[in-house]
Amino acid sequence: MKKENNFKSTHFFKNITLLSLMLYGSIIYAQKFRFYYELRFTPNSSQKEIRKVDFYILDYDTKTNESSFYSSNYVKNDSINKKINSLMKVSSVTVNLNGFKNSFIKEIITKRNDVYNIYSTIDGDFYTYQQEAKNTWKLGSENLKVLDYNCKSADISFGGRNWKAYFTNELPFNSGPYKFGELPGLITKIYDTEKEFEFSLIGVTKIDESVKFNFSKYIKVNEDKYIKQYESYLKDPVKSMKQGTIITDDGTKFVMAGGFSKSEIENEKKEIYSRLSKDNNCLERDSKKCKVRNSILNSK
Repeated sequence: MKKENNFKSTHFFKNITLLSLMLYGSIIYAQKFRFYYELRFTPNSSQKEIRKVDFYILDYDTKTNESSFYSSNYVKNDSINKKINSLMKVSSVTVNLNGFKNSFIKEIITKRNDVYNIYSTIDGDFYTYQQEAKNTWKLGSENLKVLDYNCKSADISFGGRNWKAYFTNELPFNSGPYKFGELPGLITKIYDTEKEFEFSLIGVTKIDESVKFNFSKYIKVNEDKYIKQYESYLKDPVKSMKQGTIITDDGTKFVMAGGFSKSEIENEKKEIYSRLSKDNNCLERDSKKCKVRNSILNSK
């Protein structure tokens, strides 16, 4: 049944490629594009036979050379959020949060002037910090066709992994999924040589407006400050629940009348650590965040 669901989702996104053959001729007139990526990944480093699929969106403005990368679930969860907010106004209502599908990459990543802005939530608190774009590529000689685009290869060492990418000059944008970019064309496919993570372009369309995120609620910090906050959360992931608050994956808070019992809190703590341990494979395994996470989880 899971395979069937994945196929349907992929088929849906592939329908978005109807403009693929027409885009190049009209590209100089367009200003904003939306690129849809499929991510196939191995969530657990010790169980490589288990694979999952997520979908992500890259909005790109050709006029300003700015981009935003985020999970497609942000769009889906927004409508669910509004529904739950209306339900929470009714007393004694039980809200089913199963509609909030988790994303493997939870951050919103924007790029402007060769700087990545990382927007992340930690237990309901919103933080943003910056990282410089440091992609140093070695151009290759391999060719590949992705969708209807002719692509060339390039290699890079990033995040403690070796990656092979394919990019196309037919979409002459120096952008790509996640924190990958700085090639003379859009990245259409990129995977690490261990085949644990693979992004593939599955759809392209022109848009009038990008998704409007409320970035004003994010607190600006440096990366080290963010890591300290993340470490504090991992050491006590049920701190908010002790105060009678449920926090969804996108940082939305719901205060529950009467709070929670000690057994409910303890069970939730075990569930959180279990879930984090199952999804322990970091895309950037040499990052500060990954090292802190693994250090704490390995001690549990």
